[in-house]
Amino acid sequence: MTQPARPREIEEETGRQRGAPAPRLWRVIGPFGVSFLADGLATVTLPLLALNATRVPIAVGLVAFCRSAPWAFIAPFAGVLVDYWDRRRVLVLASAVRCAVLVCVAAMLASGSAGLSAVIVTALVLGICEVAYDTAAQTVLPSVMPGDRLSRANARLSAVETVSAQFAGPALAGILAALALAPLTLSTAVVYAAALLLVRGLRIPRQDAPAGAKVLPAIREGFRFLWDHRALRTLTWGTALGATAFAGWFAQFTLYAVAPGPMGLGTREFGLVLAVSAAGSLAAALAVPVLHRLIAARFLLTIAIVFIATGMLLPVCLPGPVAAAAGLALYGAAVVVWNVLSVTYRQQQVPDRLLGRVTAAYRTLAWGAAPLGALAGGVIGQYFGVRTSLVVFGLMPLFQIPALLILPLGRAERQLAPAPDDARL
Repeated sequence: MTQPARPREIEEETGRQRGAPAPRLWRVIGPFGVSFLADGLATVTLPLLALNATRVPIAVGLVAFCRSAPWAFIAPFAGVLVDYWDRRRVLVLASAVRCAVLVCVAAMLASGSAGLSAVIVTALVLGICEVAYDTAAQTVLPSVMPGDRLSRANARLSAVETVSAQFAGPALAGILAALALAPLTLSTAVVYAAALLLVRGLRIPRQDAPAGAKVLPAIREGFRFLWDHRALRTLTWGTALGATAFAGWFAQFTLYAVAPGPMGLGTREFGLVLAVSAAGSLAAALAVPVLHRLIAARFLLTIAIVFIATGMLLPVCLPGPVAAAAGLALYGAAVVVWNVLSVTYRQQQVPDRLLGRVTAAYRTLAWGAAPLGALAGGVIGQYFGVRTSLVVFGLMPLFQIPALLILPLGRAERQLAPAPDDARL
């Protein structure tokens, strides 16, 4: 079995050469913060576009399926692209395409021709671009930050993502949606355009494709590294279960929360509930370094899973906007803890030359089943009721707890601990 490289060995293979000065963190995460803001707008825009076209649960689930399906089919090829092509160009191209397709949808809304088929195509294109952009973005921090600052850098990036994607984005989307869907859609396109301009200024080490490199063997190499690494494999299946559960849950939660659903929220209130829920995510992003000094990673991951399930079930047990916001806040906090620890561990264990492909393989396996979760949520909601669907998917994350308690992190559990505060961050 292939033995995973140690973090010290990997540091020599990263795009940041040993002894080279690390950039200030805000210069790296600033462009991503703007892109996260656009993602926050899109998080509210796409479900509302679906509801504008239909109220059939299966159709709403189909839109969610198209948004997440590219992770199952496109991600491996995106990983090769990220490892063998200029990563900055990947980020720019993905932003440009998302901007263009949303401008087209805004024009269709203004003319009254934005039907379900247009929403489905939009969801699919946004999903493909998301795969390429996120795969490239995951490789940036480890290529420019030293290993002892990586955990703290990931935590602060999560804080920026929380403020932009979960607070500012949904809140702004709720205000714009109260006016009309067309201004909301066009505003999302404009923010993606701004992210495009900012990301052009990033200095990212370029990876050149080796002579005679072939796509399919390169994809297999990424999957093989991931599969041979027991701890990464366990984290992959845990993420897969959680992503599938949330995909099925959130697709039906929109029907449950927005009037005439049982919760009876308007579109503006729905956006504000999502924004208020970001408070938990932000608090967790700031607290992860401290929490990990006190609690071992495997136990912190297990606690996160319990909170994820609790957050998903709370709005069902106690219907109302306050319980919904509290549940989503708890869910968001737990997801941030899980993501910071698992992403940092993966970045430390994988050589830079493989990071794009291993990240893509991880997300293909972890998120590849999410589209099926969205469809299953629609089917269960259609035939057994939306509330039943929410309960079923809310309980799903708990099944991974036994595997987490024996997670073989070994020495890496200590290496995950963040370094002391650095003024340059």
